[in-house]
Amino acid sequence: MSTGLIHAQATVVDSTWIGGSANWNVPANWSPGNIPNNSTDSYQVIIDGNDGADSVVSLNTNAVIDNLSVTTGDTLNILNSRSLSLTTLTPSTALTNNGTINLNSSGSATRLIFGGDAAISGTGQIQLSNNAANQITTTGVLNHGSGHTIRGAGTLLNNLGGMINHGTIVADSSTTLSIAPDSRGFVNQGSLQATGSGSLTFAAGIFTNTGHTIHVGSSSQLILSAGTQLVGGTIETIEGGFTTFAATGAVLEDITLNGTIIQDTAIDTTIRNSITNNGTISLQSLGSSTDLFFTGTNPAILGSGEINLNSSSANRISGAGLVITHGADHTIRGSGAVLLNQGGMINLGTIIANQSSAMIIDPDANGFVNQGTIQATGSGGLTFGPGVFTNTDHTIEIGDGSRLYLSDHSEIIGGAINTTGTGYVRMSDDDAVLEDVTFSGILNVNNSINLQIRDGITNNGVINLQSSNTDTSLQLTGTTHMLNGTGEIVLGNNVNNRVFMNGGVITNGVSHTIRGAGNLLSNSGGMVNKGTIIGDQTNALVIDPDANEFENQGELRATGSGGITLASGIFTNSAGGIISGTSFFNASAATFTNAGVISPGTSPGNLEFQGDIDFTDSASLLIEIAGTIAGSEYDVLTVTGSGLVSLDGNLDIVLLGYTPDVDDEFTIMTTTGEITGTFDNVSSGVVFFSGGQFDVTFNSNHILLSNYSAVPEPHQWALLTSLAALAITGIRHQKIHR
Repeated sequence: MSTGLIHAQATVVDSTWIGGSANWNVPANWSPGNIPNNSTDSYQVIIDGNDGADSVVSLNTNAVIDNLSVTTGDTLNILNSRSLSLTTLTPSTALTNNGTINLNSSGSATRLIFGGDAAISGTGQIQLSNNAANQITTTGVLNHGSGHTIRGAGTLLNNLGGMINHGTIVADSSTTLSIAPDSRGFVNQGSLQATGSGSLTFAAGIFTNTGHTIHVGSSSQLILSAGTQLVGGTIETIEGGFTTFAATGAVLEDITLNGTIIQDTAIDTTIRNSITNNGTISLQSLGSSTDLFFTGTNPAILGSGEINLNSSSANRISGAGLVITHGADHTIRGSGAVLLNQGGMINLGTIIANQSSAMIIDPDANGFVNQGTIQATGSGGLTFGPGVFTNTDHTIEIGDGSRLYLSDHSEIIGGAINTTGTGYVRMSDDDAVLEDVTFSGILNVNNSINLQIRDGITNNGVINLQSSNTDTSLQLTGTTHMLNGTGEIVLGNNVNNRVFMNGGVITNGVSHTIRGAGNLLSNSGGMVNKGTIIGDQTNALVIDPDANEFENQGELRATGSGGITLASGIFTNSAGGIISGTSFFNASAATFTNAGVISPGTSPGNLEFQGDIDFTDSASLLIEIAGTIAGSEYDVLTVTGSGLVSLDGNLDIVLLGYTPDVDDEFTIMTTTGEITGTFDNVSSGVVFFSGGQFDVTFNSNHILLSNYSAVPEPHQWALLTSLAALAITGIRHQKIHR
């Protein structure tokens, strides 16, 4: 095709249309009477210059001219398969269009060609018919003026040049309008629109839209191709309209979205720097990886919209080794993967796992910092992959029917985890870490899993260790080893459930409970129990301290047939501590000192103690009496094994709505060994208490109460004043039954 270059001696001819509505290639329609087509001469064409009449010119041949002016009311039709080339020797006046130029392709290439840098000015429009073969191209940069409009279907630029748009470009046909710049790119400083059923396609290239808006109407779409780079500005779609991607590889840089982006299956898109999303970005994988990559400087997801990962695990967001900031008003929801071990995140917004497939958050070494809201509401739940999750002063919420899975080496630091209803937390692999966490709800540690509690936990829920014959553990690490809160750790009925540490002393808080079977401490540290520890299973609960010892300041209660075993080590039931239950304590290998309360039964009952008991001066034996049947109507402490009992402290008696007869006898302690010493408050063989007095007989292998009297002898009244301290009996009684 001719380039339209002018020879050095060419004459510039002003050619004006005078022929009304007719064809271009008739000489008589022009003044002077030559068909405008550069050769020996070059032509500046005016259609038609006559303000009194509207002309319609049909370009039925291929023509090359210098520049073109179409006046108001006049029309140039470039017919199917024809082309008009403008040499643009004067770029600023290449095309002045105040009328209408129609490119009327019906299938063959129909072109308006600019030979270099050029400008389109005027208040008219170029109308491209509903056919993809219409083309407007340039070999330079085309400046589209502020009052001018290009609309219809076809291709602008065709990868041959660039464009600066100050005017209006409208895709309003059922066939797409494609803008395809070369390396000089496309700069929008005007208006870009897709309306009706029209679609606007950006081909590969750089589209700079800073400070301006691309409007996508209802039933319309903006299509971004592989290699499209859209920089700055806003995409605004009306309900029913949307932005989508023709292939993998589009880039959105620092854009604002008001509306909808649909990212189909197997499409990968890059967000460079940040996006302000006030609409919806929907990733719609059907099984193939569908990725949203964040790159650039300080990547951020801002705005009040949402990214919807829908229900496929193959929908993914990642950060290319960077830290993504997720803004305060923005939401990410669905399943799929966030970070993919390719970046970190600071979450100031809301992340919701609401699908039947799990959402996994999987940071790399940059970690994940939650300063917003994390929720799991769908049955697939939420999975934390390996990595550090900092949750200080914030809450992870697991709804009814949902779950949080912690992977191998997931570390949650600080904050709270709350589950409601049937929602729960579960370890999906070994060595997850909870550091200084407050927990409410249900946490299940499955068979063979080890969960680390670093620097203590405030547990207001239930932590279940669920061994089925393989070691299943809570391992306390860090610098402090506190089990606080009002909840409980439940060791299921298996000897392989363990709570242990790497040296030091665990404190079981005042309102916290440990119950079940298995092993506490495993010779790995000591414990101060200020709460409640209950052996309530058919297998034993073994307490096995190292040289740091075990001190009970709360309650140890044995109710299951497996009892509680105090393994080798030093055990002290301190003043204020309570030993109780209806099963047994096996302390045959332990060194046991009782400075607190031993209270057989649970109103009332028989408690067996295997081993030796040393009662100190602050100790007491609390016996409840509700009848004459040993072990069911009154308390009995049965000491077996070596059975050496050294008495000191007090004997406390509580009558539970029962008044004994004078000839009733109560054997309150038996031993297979020997009893030495007496209780401090047994004077001359008599114990006084708020309900009366008993004679106390200390035999070598049992203690007997007899000769009950409701009213003490007169000479003993003075002694009653010294018994005010026995008010502690009521307090101890409350402890037993709390």
